[in-house]
Amino acid sequence: MKKNLLVILVILLNVYFTNAQIPLLWGVVANGGAQGQGAIIKIYGDSTGFDTACSMVQSTGYFPGGHLVLNGDGMFYGTCFLGGTNSAGALFRVNPSTNVYTDLYNLDSLGTSWVNSDLVRENDSTFYGVIIQSGIIPYTGRLFRFNPFSNAYTTLYSYNDTLTGEWPRNIMVASNHKIYGTTTGGGLNNLGVLFSFDPSNNTYTDLHDFDSSAYVATGTISEGANGLLYGVTGSGGTHLKGTIFSFDTANYTYITVHDFDGTTGQPNWNNGLTKASNNKFYGMTYLGGQNLVGVIFCFDPSGNAYGMLHEFDGTNGAYPISTLMQASDNKLYGMTNAGGSNGDGIIFRFDLTDSSFANLKNLSASTGSGPYGGLTEFLVPVNIVQLAAIDALQIYPNPATDKFRIHPSDIFRKDIVTITIQNVLGEVVRTETASSKQDVSVDVKTLSNGIYFVSVTDIEKQLSTKLVIRKN
Repeated sequence: MKKNLLVILVILLNVYFTNAQIPLLWGVVANGGAQGQGAIIKIYGDSTGFDTACSMVQSTGYFPGGHLVLNGDGMFYGTCFLGGTNSAGALFRVNPSTNVYTDLYNLDSLGTSWVNSDLVRENDSTFYGVIIQSGIIPYTGRLFRFNPFSNAYTTLYSYNDTLTGEWPRNIMVASNHKIYGTTTGGGLNNLGVLFSFDPSNNTYTDLHDFDSSAYVATGTISEGANGLLYGVTGSGGTHLKGTIFSFDTANYTYITVHDFDGTTGQPNWNNGLTKASNNKFYGMTYLGGQNLVGVIFCFDPSGNAYGMLHEFDGTNGAYPISTLMQASDNKLYGMTNAGGSNGDGIIFRFDLTDSSFANLKNLSASTGSGPYGGLTEFLVPVNIVQLAAIDALQIYPNPATDKFRIHPSDIFRKDIVTITIQNVLGEVVRTETASSKQDVSVDVKTLSNGIYFVSVTDIEKQLSTKLVIRKN
């Protein structure tokens, strides 16, 4: 029996380490697919396993953009620019286990509205996003909150004051739980603003008014390890090719930290910055470089040093529109809007250790083409201890609705144990201590439907198992 368990453990660990080295990446493409209206795609980081998971249709949303968001329930969430019942875009969910697409919320058709950013996750039940709106004077956009479990949509702020910004673009949630973003219009110079919104008291603040020295900030704002915000503008700067800027939220100080020169990159569209594990920022430009079709670059905020890492050449991609992502293998992954053997864009990998570039997939009309967004890794954080102990911990009932029970005395010798519940993102959603000498009832009424991992620990050991919460 012990020999069989050892064999099983070795197999599980081998699977764990193998899969940990090859990330599974999901993304959206704006065109192509079975209906020619965009698709959701997936591929492994070694270029294997490419699949068009589902194709968009007009009635439930099409022309998807941005990045998919992996939530704690193990589902992906995203936005469609067009379509839905009101032909004004939709918010959707995709089950990565079944490839099932669900239209969750259809935007209204008052005037002309469209979702203009990624969904941004604050927690399992709170997403934020922005919408551009025209045709309803004086409104030019909305900042909204969305609950993916109740499908409750709430407008938090309406852009109806030219002086504080019009036409909102991408947003982010910072470590202080405030929302930061940019607009491309309005402000004192009518060139857009950098703004904040505090969901705790619904306060909107115009932090900085862009001017002719740097404007058209359309990419996502990122937070540096130093606490400053960093972003990209597509116009202005010394060479009139755009800039990278920093902003100190403590004293409202705005500084241009790099001027693009065209030769080493020229941003446009939604080009933004991605902070990597080394605390440097990485990004792409839509134009520039020797071949004029964009580059991959690095920016080190510790010394404001900029370096061009790779030039797209058309054959291996052209005109990247979105941002990069760093996967669990520490490599960068992204997509280009055009180029490749079919001219429909590519999926690529860039290795920071040796600066090698690899074209993983040439996109086409049949597979989905013309991505306007980036990639998201599907990763369930099951550690070695959990794999070794799978099914060793018994909980009941499982699936659970409002509570489950554990009998620790069967396995643990110490008097006190700690019970921890994590969602599939590895976030701790509940923890408590209990006596190991009696049955323990754990209340999960506040947790949403989905997959969780329960671990019980004393000073000697830890055992874990999977919990499914399924409510009526």
